[in-house]
Amino acid sequence: MKNKIKILILENVLSDLELILIELKKAKISFKHLHVETKKDFKKGLVEFNPDLILSGYMPQQFTGMEALKIAREFSPLIPFIIVTDSINEKVAVECIKAGAVDYVTKEHLSRLGQAIRSALEIKAIISDKKSAEEALQESEERFKILFEQAPVGYHELDIQGRVARI
Repeated sequence: MKNKIKILILENVLSDLELILIELKKAKISFKHLHVETKKDFKKGLVEFNPDLILSGYMPQQFTGMEALKIAREFSPLIPFIIVTDSINEKVAVECIKAGAVDYVTKEHLSRLGQAIRSALEIKAIISDKKSAEEALQESEERFKILFEQAPVGYHELDIQGRVARI
């Protein structure tokens, strides 16, 4: 990762925040972060900090990680959202993924955080590139359609066998 990624971190336990930051440094992730604890600060951080990635505890005291996930999805569905939690059962993990989290990491396996972030950012880049390509294709098709339909002279297309396909 060449540029520093901007990470919005929703965490209400400062010692857990410190562990997350230590793990990010150990994983050699170049980042800057904004730490928030409240819904108001989370929303403000989304707009003003414009994060590349969000890390959130599952059950912050002020408001839940699932609420934060819903707000993040409404703001920008492409921002990867990773749940970082004390423990998580399979039902809760499935609920998080279905709601739009790209991954979850338990605090007892925090060493997995670096890889989870790298994978999430790679997926985001692939989706973003695909979306850009689809938009470019749609624009090109639209230009071709306008050119074909509004041509000042007659125009026709032939198929591979040399037959008129469109006039």
